[in-house]
Amino acid sequence: MKYQVEKQDAGVSIRIENVAGQEQVLLEAIRNCRQGAWACQSGECVNIGEMAERVDDGRVVLTLTPKPGAHVDPAGIEVCLRYMLGSREKMTGE
Repeated sequence: MKYQVEKQDAGVSIRIENVAGQEQVLLEAIRNCRQGAWACQSGECVNIGEMAERVDDGRVVLTLTPKPGAHVDPAGIEVCLRYMLGSREKMTGE
């Protein structure tokens, strides 16, 4: 499993690759993590207003939009992902 987090307009885009057959389980875990944001190491989830989800060919793509007046920090989101996904491989240079 590889992932990439990048700033996009006012929000953050996340792409998680190589999850064929695990997409729905992964999405459910991310949804549950957002609901229990108090447990997140960075606390960044509390700034997320909306999360758009797309599953495509063994890949999960998320677009995070901040709450009004808030800012979603890609570095903070990456801390959350590392915690949630464990020691997964980050994509670089893509």
